[in-house]
Amino acid sequence: MKTILVTTGATVTFKSLLDYVVSEKFIGYLLEKQPVKLIVQYGNETDSNSNNVSKEYFNQGLKAIIESLDLSVSNEFNDKSTTAFKSSKYQLELEVFGFSHNISSYIEESDLVISHAGTGSIIDVLQLKKPLVVVVNDSLMHNHQLQVAQKLSDQNCLLMCEASQLNTDVLTQLCEKVFNHHQFTDLKKPDGKVVEGIIASCF
Repeated sequence: MKTILVTTGATVTFKSLLDYVVSEKFIGYLLEKQPVKLIVQYGNETDSNSNNVSKEYFNQGLKAIIESLDLSVSNEFNDKSTTAFKSSKYQLELEVFGFSHNISSYIEESDLVISHAGTGSIIDVLQLKKPLVVVVNDSLMHNHQLQVAQKLSDQNCLLMCEASQLNTDVLTQLCEKVFNHHQFTDLKKPDGKVVEGIIASCF
């Protein structure tokens, strides 16, 4: 079973990426990869009333695929922070959560990670030597994330696209490149602190 982890960050809801992972285009691609497990970390943004904005937004799209894929809850974890689903129609499993203090365990079990462009998340994946496709949120102001992702893409440490390209086939093409055994270059360990070293090398 192929396992794909989509991680969108915790503080700002990455709406365009969440929309994409529940889209007909991406779900259709997943069904071509059966058996497959999709894990989605949808974010932990809260409003002034402590409502989980990320969860509320993601649930809107989730309802549609629960119906179309005939998904049912297979396990709700004790703290109810993570919910797992199985399909009665397809060889597809889905696991969703807002935030995890142990994201490395999800990364380790994944055959492919699709991530937002936060430098910490990128480094976590690359240090565990997992295939990584980064989606840059190009709607952000002062987007240093694009420069970091581009630098690491130029070094063949990861593949990347921008959120504005999600209405095309670019992301599924990059995923297919990974599953066709694209050979990545391991991340070089910079001197000193890892994150600071990576950022410094990009400017």
